[in-house]
Amino acid sequence: MMRAVSTILLLLIFRCAAAEGEKYIYRIWLADKGRNCYSTERPEEFLSAKALERRAKQGIAITEEDLPPSEHYITEILKYGGKAICRSRWLNTVLVASNSARLAAKLEKLPFVKETELIYEKRKKTTGLAPVLQYGSIDSLPQPDSVYGYSRQAEILNGTPLHTQGYRGKGITIAVLDAGFADIGDMPEQIDTSRIKGYYDAVMDGGDMDGGHVHGTAVLSVMLADKRGELSGCAPEADYMLIRTEYFGNEYRQEEDFWVRGAEYADSIGADIITSSLGYTRFDATSRQYRASDRDGNTAVISRGAAAAARKGIAVIVGAGNNGHDGGSPLPFPSDADGITAVGSCNRDGRISAFSSGGYTCDGRVRPDIVALGEEIAVTIDGGRLATASGTSYSTPAAAGLAACLMQAFPQCGTREIMQLIKESSSRYDAPEPPYGYGMPDFGVALLKAAERYGTPAAAVTEQ
Repeated sequence: MMRAVSTILLLLIFRCAAAEGEKYIYRIWLADKGRNCYSTERPEEFLSAKALERRAKQGIAITEEDLPPSEHYITEILKYGGKAICRSRWLNTVLVASNSARLAAKLEKLPFVKETELIYEKRKKTTGLAPVLQYGSIDSLPQPDSVYGYSRQAEILNGTPLHTQGYRGKGITIAVLDAGFADIGDMPEQIDTSRIKGYYDAVMDGGDMDGGHVHGTAVLSVMLADKRGELSGCAPEADYMLIRTEYFGNEYRQEEDFWVRGAEYADSIGADIITSSLGYTRFDATSRQYRASDRDGNTAVISRGAAAAARKGIAVIVGAGNNGHDGGSPLPFPSDADGITAVGSCNRDGRISAFSSGGYTCDGRVRPDIVALGEEIAVTIDGGRLATASGTSYSTPAAAGLAACLMQAFPQCGTREIMQLIKESSSRYDAPEPPYGYGMPDFGVALLKAAERYGTPAAAVTEQ
């Protein structure tokens, strides 16, 4: 497997680890970057060449936000006990696990500590908020009659013109943030594992790529599967970085921080796209829950992280959630984030799925942005078994995969231009409203619009 970053960069990527045994977890917000051994004038020390190239192409400056938190500050904090389990450079935070109920009061007296939050108490009972996933039989789908096999998402989104012209995602790096990628190495017939360029576990230091939950494996197969006539995904020639960011059995607030850390890692290795089918509404083991007024795109920790990733020139494509759209169902975070693309789910006839979340953020932005096929999606799990699954978890990677193909065709375009083309190609672009948003994209139309606006597509180099 190829190394995703240089040796120097690997040393600078702070690994996150779940707390084991500590009763409390605190999120510490630092006032500034303080004494820092890194500088915006030497970004190559903490960002890969590919990350710097992505930013330079889009005119995105390296700022103090990109610097890691001050190690001097963290050292001073840990003198009061506990251990650091996760850091964020974009948010300038550190999570500290401790057995002390008074740690926050002590740390708030430090001049460089802006705020402290208790985000986890072990003594509190969990409420079983983890989602329940169900996989159906592939026999429920029509027999395949095209090169895509049971996978019809690319056809329904009219991504076929991209694929037939040789744009299958080559040269584009997609970071998949998920709950785990169980058995991913045991599917040689469906998945070309050489396309997986690395794995990063933001939850447990030293985690195994083949461990964790199967959800990420199913999500990945929507993009990477490439068994013609049986299961062919939306971007089978893209490069993939797999990043685990959550415990699947519960919903804890520290998972927001793990997600942000995973997004920062994706940025540092030069990812072009982040696709994430994770979303949060309520949390276990904490008395602090988000309110409706917090869905403004810049309040929830995970939403702030997603917005930051978008500012770095990454196409951040997230699931709109499966809470429904009856007006009383909340949008999950980070689907409210600024600058991202939230994807809802529809059926094969283009009708919105009953479970697909939709509405407005509290500052009036429509969600989802677009919709894609998310009902009875063919996926591969359990070492190669074909199954069906439904949810915005599966509409999201389809949109991300075809976005990668469009990026390959027009490498001169920045992320905003690519995502705008996709939005303009969508069926309800002239009159967006929940629960469809701007509607279903037509990637063939997006390809034509791009050619009219930006000239002839790049020559395709394909392994097809």
